[in-house]
Amino acid sequence: IKPTGSGDDTPSATTQTRASRTPTPSDTPTPTPTFHVLNPADYKGKTLDQVSQMLSDLGYGVDPQNGTVADSPTKNNTVYGITPYGNQKVGTTITVNVYTDYPGATAPGTPNAPATATVGNPVQVTWNAYSGCPTDRALSGYTLTVSGVTVTGLNNPLPAGSTSVTITPTNAGTASITLTAICGSGSSAFNSATSNARTVTVL
Repeated sequence: IKPTGSGDDTPSATTQTRASRTPTPSDTPTPTPTFHVLNPADYKGKTLDQVSQMLSDLGYGVDPQNGTVADSPTKNNTVYGITPYGNQKVGTTITVNVYTDYPGATAPGTPNAPATATVGNPVQVTWNAYSGCPTDRALSGYTLTVSGVTVTGLNNPLPAGSTSVTITPTNAGTASITLTAICGSGSSAFNSATSNARTVTVL
């Protein structure tokens, strides 16, 4: 007589299954780029400090070189080109072309006035229209300076469209008359160089 079993007569075997580990993206090292495409337009108009930082972050050396003279103070210390450009190997030294600082607006022409005048009589001072302001700082006026004698009728600054003013000397002496142009307006305004002096003897 066989004993009656209450379950499966075949012993069960415990099988361990080892799950394969799938690498995650963080396990795969990101290759370091050995080349970058450098586009001059990405750097033009930025300051030298900005461009230097951008290139350094990509792994390039930086060689700043002053070149073209800026035609406006707005361009001072800004970049107008890089060389070489295109597909460049990391570690290459990039020449960064920087504007040489704006030298300032040139002086207006010497004012015109009679060589002699008399106390109490009006004197007309004239000058040629000024065109030396940079394109982004339009002419906004003039300053006429008279030294050596006292005058009436002069109210600076003079309008940008003016090319003459009438003054009246109130005492005898030698008057020295100079003209300065004003470029731009508000906080961005600046003066041109001062013209040569026109001398008037007041009797």
